[in-house]
Amino acid sequence: MKVTNTLGHSIPNYSGHARIGCLYDPARSIKDVAVEVRRQLANYYPTKDGYKFSVRMSHYNYIQVTIMRVPFKVVNPKHNPRLYKPYASEREPRYTPAGEELLKQVKAILEAYNYNDSDAMTDYFSVNFYSGVSYDTTIEKQESDDIAIKAFIPEPGSEGSRWVKVKRNR
Repeated sequence: MKVTNTLGHSIPNYSGHARIGCLYDPARSIKDVAVEVRRQLANYYPTKDGYKFSVRMSHYNYIQVTIMRVPFKVVNPKHNPRLYKPYASEREPRYTPAGEELLKQVKAILEAYNYNDSDAMTDYFSVNFYSGVSYDTTIEKQESDDIAIKAFIPEPGSEGSRWVKVKRNR
């Protein structure tokens, strides 16, 4: 039995649950896939709108997409591992809904060029390439630092603040 995509390309279905991306082409090299993914990301998420991506090939069959800049907040303020809130951070999602949605969309663009007929239970792995999508650590660190600073430093004049607003009469 074979699995076929919309372009007419097919792969054997050894595992019984093979997936094939709608843009998968066996004649396309991994380098060409990285170029196409970069082009699609630039098309869907333009730099002028505040987006920046890094698409890199590692070794011969791994593509890493790193989201370098976005025009919205990524880190969910309720999930900050730097703030001590026992068990609360485990229940809260790491990213905001917009951040999660962007990760899903970028992963979908990447997986459109891939196929996967792997079965981990039998140690059978057959993919066009391995992939990863993540946010740049500087985005997460900066936003986490901003959240921590707001949590620990009270506003001037607020309760618990060492700074008091003083009115001067002249």
